[in-house]
Amino acid sequence: MIGQEGAALAGEYYTKKLATMGVCVVLPSDHPLAGRRELAPVDLKKEVFIGAPEKDVPGRNRWITRICRAGGFKPKFIADAESIGEAFSMIASEGAVTLLPDYFAQSPPPGVALVPLIDKAATWDLLLLWQRGKASTVLKAMVEILTKVGERNSRAGKEK
Repeated sequence: MIGQEGAALAGEYYTKKLATMGVCVVLPSDHPLAGRRELAPVDLKKEVFIGAPEKDVPGRNRWITRICRAGGFKPKFIADAESIGEAFSMIASEGAVTLLPDYFAQSPPPGVALVPLIDKAATWDLLLLWQRGKASTVLKAMVEILTKVGERNSRAGKEK
């Protein structure tokens, strides 16, 4: 499973959207915006961003840029993190921010805060990818199960 970055791989893989999730802003825990209940893209206009390498997470920086442009600005990326752990570390030490799906807010690591980003265009799609070609019975069953779980989770998220 992967985020909407996986859409860039649709030519090589079958893709199925399992769920659409909210987005949160990851920022240092001592950042002035960290205490807010929610943020809008425009609130991030003066911030510097941590991105992801295109080779590892294709489309991630374009996704962040799209959300920021909806807020009226182009983000300034100061570095690409090779992993989520490295991103959290860079955010805490560099005073930068990034955007991630809101499921990360369930257990934030020390040194960072995760604040919901409130914007209708700011969503993150959870995609299932599998190689093109004949699908085995096991693969078909797994896709069906994950689709049902994704639908249940999406409905539960809308009821909140």
